[in-house]
This record gives sequence, structure tokens and C-alpha cells, in this order.
Amino acid sequence: MIRVEHVSKAFHGKTVLHDVNLYVTDGEFLGIIGSNGSGKTTLLRIMSGEERPDEGNVSLRGRLLERWKVRERAQQLTVVSQEGLTPVPFSVYDVVMMGRHVYQGRFQPPSARDREVVEHVLAVTGLEGMSPQSVAQLSGGERQRVAIARALAQEPRVLLLDEPTTYLDIGYQLSVLEYVKKWQVAHGAAVVAVLHDLNLAAQFCERIVLMEGGHIAAEGAPSDVLQADILQRVYRTRPTIVRHPLSGVPQVLLGS
Repeated sequence: MIRVEHVSKAFHGKTVLHDVNLYVTDGEFLGIIGSNGSGKTTLLRIMSGEERPDEGNVSLRGRLLERWKVRERAQQLTVVSQEGLTPVPFSVYDVVMMGRHVYQGRFQPPSARDREVVEHVLAVTGLEGMSPQSVAQLSGGERQRVAIARALAQEPRVLLLDEPTTYLDIGYQLSVLEYVKKWQVAHGAAVVAVLHDLNLAAQFCERIVLMEGGHIAAEGAPSDVLQADILQRVYRTRPTIVRHPLSGVPQVLLGS
């Protein structure tokens, strides 16, 4: 699906990523974790094409990312940044409909299919009742939900999320990741999410990549990566690892 090969990147002479190799398959939910400054967001931006690597390359479905036409790539891949949406003076419905623009001709009105997709996305993301509201009147967390809904309406094969739960309270953190997970399973799409919450990463991701100093420090199933000795080395803290009583996935308890 999407392959990162020997990617390195520096800003102002400081290396942010060094010789990173990563492959994401169809139908996979991959989490990228790591401390601040470890290169998580830069890696995601390079995977999306927003940044170009200094060395190495990124390919999507076997074709180098830069060789895709903009519209074609947008139909395959989309990204939601941690900033979400600015408070634009458009309705929630209109903003989510913007996700369908990659399938429409210039000045072409929305098709029945476009309206069907948007109405379905609004329903499954719990935004149906907010459809006529102006995005400018919404809170930061609500705008983040609209940004994710717009991305889902785009029906990409790869969804890249940069800290999607940053502005959300606990309930919405769970609900957002739950409907992204359901959408991913239903469509067989790939999701790559940068996450700070290790417990959410363990709960929703089949595979986790742990970044440290621009390198991949560990990679594998949550139970392989979320181990006390690995986390102590990377995060400089002494965690206790327990099993979630319902799902059985590892959960991280932080000590002093």
C-alpha cells in the first residue's frame, strides 16, 4: 500500500529522521508513538507528500508519491493534521461535502452518491444534528471531528491522522477512534495515526511503531512494543504494564 524506504530528513542542519523504513498494508491500523521531537509528525508529513525527504523515497501502490497527479493521490490518500480545521464560515455539511471535491468536475454539483456518502459519514460520526451549524461556532474538539468526517467522506485508501484526539475529551477520544476503526474495517483501508496516548494506541492499533531520535526504536504488535524496559529507555520513566481486563491488550501505568 504505502512504503517508506531509507528516508532521512533534516531541518536547519538538524537531523529529524534518519534511514527510516516502513511499510503499511491494506486494512492495517498502524500507530506511531514516541516522545516529543522523535520525528513522528515529520514522518507522517513525508508519507502524505506534504514534505519531501532529503534522502530515500515514499511510494503509494508501487508508484513514487511525487508521480501521482494531485487529484489521483487525493482519491487514494488524505491527512488530518492535529490543528484540525480553522473556524471557517461554512456549515458542517458543506465542509464534509468538501471531501467529495476530488471526485467532482469543476463547477459540478454534488451527485446523489456524494450526498449519500456525506449523510452516512455525518450519521456515523455523530455530527448529523450539527449539520447546519457554522464551523466557526464550534469548539476546537468539534472542529476536529468535522475534519475527520471530511476525510472519511473522501473515501481514501490510506488515512493519515496526526494526533487526532489532541483536542478531545475522554469520551470523544474513544468515539472518534471507534468510528475511524469501524470505517477502516468496513472499507479495508489503511490508517496511520500518530498518537501520544499509549493506551489508546494499544487498544486500536494492530501494529505500533515507536520513534526515538529520528529512528524506529521498536516495531510490532502492541504487546511487543509496550514493554517496560523499552518504554523506560525511550520515555525516561518507569512504567508498569498490565492487561486490559476486557480486551487483554497491554495498558501502561506510569510511576514516579
